[in-house]
Amino acid sequence: MKLAVISVHGCPVRQIGLGSAGGMNVFLLESSKIISDLDVNVDIYTRHHDIKDPEIIQLTPNVRVIHIKAGGFDIDKESIYPLLPNFAEKINLYSNENHLKYDLISSHYWLSGLVGNILSKSWKLNHVIMFHTLSLIKEDYIKSKTSILDRKNGELQAIENSDGILVWSENEKQSIIDKYSAKSSKIKIIRPGVYSELFNRNFIKKNHDSNNISILFVGRLEPLKGIETVIKAIAELNDIDIKLNIAGGDAEEGETLRLKNIALKYNIMDRIKFLGVINRKLLPKLYKEHDILIMPSYYESLGLSALEAQSSGLPVIASDVGGISEVVINNETGFLVYPADNFAKYAEKIRILSKDHNLRKSFGNNARRHAKTFDWKIVGPRLVDVYNSFI
Repeated sequence: MKLAVISVHGCPVRQIGLGSAGGMNVFLLESSKIISDLDVNVDIYTRHHDIKDPEIIQLTPNVRVIHIKAGGFDIDKESIYPLLPNFAEKINLYSNENHLKYDLISSHYWLSGLVGNILSKSWKLNHVIMFHTLSLIKEDYIKSKTSILDRKNGELQAIENSDGILVWSENEKQSIIDKYSAKSSKIKIIRPGVYSELFNRNFIKKNHDSNNISILFVGRLEPLKGIETVIKAIAELNDIDIKLNIAGGDAEEGETLRLKNIALKYNIMDRIKFLGVINRKLLPKLYKEHDILIMPSYYESLGLSALEAQSSGLPVIASDVGGISEVVINNETGFLVYPADNFAKYAEKIRILSKDHNLRKSFGNNARRHAKTFDWKIVGPRLVDVYNSFI
């Protein structure tokens, strides 16, 4: 199989945790690599993001990233919408000049879905889309230059004109059916994967019997991630020796500065450390150095860092939103909190896990076993089967 992957703004080789690069980029990279080992050739078309980007990056013998010039280097994803026809035209031109033929088009995010629709007609190929996030679920939290109406209409067009929709969770599938009137028969669930062996490596672990508790957040820094809630929760726990480490974001970006001001307001800056962007190769070791992962998001399609943390044997405290409950099993691999901004409930769950080493250990062991069901060795072949079903 030869697969054309469209990811307008999400380049798989961009630094994760910086700007808008997050779980989608990770899935794009890792899923392409794993299916390339199963006789699938993958070309990933993405926008030229940096003047230093080469036209082609050969990730593996069967996976290429192809950078297409469309618009300036410094524009954000919400400003890409008007560039989509030009982006599609240039992909078409590139494929024609290089005599490339594909069996299927796979797009990621609604912007890429609109490009996929254009190419589907031009190439006379089926097109499947994975949204990762949806505006009718996130609309209360989206603040963008592109109007909500543009995005809603774009998502509806992508759903209507695509041949298939891939989702990460049952929750996401039902949301697309309920809010977009999508046909259930078009939707296939394919969960993200994790390399269990990588996150299970025997790094030197923190002494988890100690009374000083270290809590970790991993992800992009934006209001949607709810980190403010955890800061308020930590402020409620003055009787416990707790440190919160926040991995992701740039030291000088607006959200980092906003969160620092909140920590200063509550006089707990000495208990919080902003680690900045962490190279993904260092994440397994970072997880092992902590006692608890926290995920206070207002919305997540699934929650990739929760999956990675559980694979590392960490219990997780997370918001009961989106598809998180399909990764974190309440009272078994961690705790789920609702509503997402209930800092008192977060403080309560942090207190329980902080004071009970045996419970942390039990949750962590359960988490590691549960995460193995998401291993890429299981997910990869399933993804290939799903792609083949649309050819």
